[in-house]
Amino acid sequence: MSTLHLQFVMDNLSDLRVREKLLRLCQYMAIGASTYLAPHNQARLEKISSDIGLARLVYRSFDELPKLRTTLATYNNRRHQCRGGMDSLMWLTSILGNVCDCLYYPSEKIAWLWPAHPKASYFKTLATKFWVLSLFCTILRTLLLIRQLSLTKKLPNNEERAKLYKQQVLTLIMSGADFKNGLSMLGTASSSKRQIGAFGTVSSMLGLYSVLKTKFLQQQEEKRKIAHARSILE
Repeated sequence: MSTLHLQFVMDNLSDLRVREKLLRLCQYMAIGASTYLAPHNQARLEKISSDIGLARLVYRSFDELPKLRTTLATYNNRRHQCRGGMDSLMWLTSILGNVCDCLYYPSEKIAWLWPAHPKASYFKTLATKFWVLSLFCTILRTLLLIRQLSLTKKLPNNEERAKLYKQQVLTLIMSGADFKNGLSMLGTASSSKRQIGAFGTVSSMLGLYSVLKTKFLQQQEEKRKIAHARSILE
């Protein structure tokens, strides 16, 4: 990584989304690395990973409120978004995914706030189910978007089409890796801790990359607007 890129990462560590993604990466790397250690060190690293997960949960406090706003906005924009069968299906998957997210956040917080409650494990499992359903909706919506990109003629620029296609492929890989881990947590798919750590690490690295790239493009756009405004004033 160049000095410029490293400086960019350091400058953005104050952003909560960047911190959460970085903590997620550390959490899954700890899970994967623990399988290579002696039993007593393995338990210690697993405890560190669990503590990082709790820290991430605190960072996600009140996420259900903006997610609820997004869900309502998506629902209210149905007339503008649904112009055919594929658009209607993408709109439906967006709504279902957002609803699952809205139910996921309070479920995991209940399990965290009352760990000694008899139903704490129930809410933890319930939160995982909502997470898996949300990921399934994301995967389905992404596949539909990729299909639509291959059919649409509204993007004459091949470079723009390739950029959008790359974004959707990254989303598909991230969601697929998390979906596999979610099924393992529910016991419907068999995976070792090493595999869970590997899938989670790949997903977390791509998620961190996506967040940093988005912020980089936003900063570049802001610089371009400032430079354009200065050129007009001069």
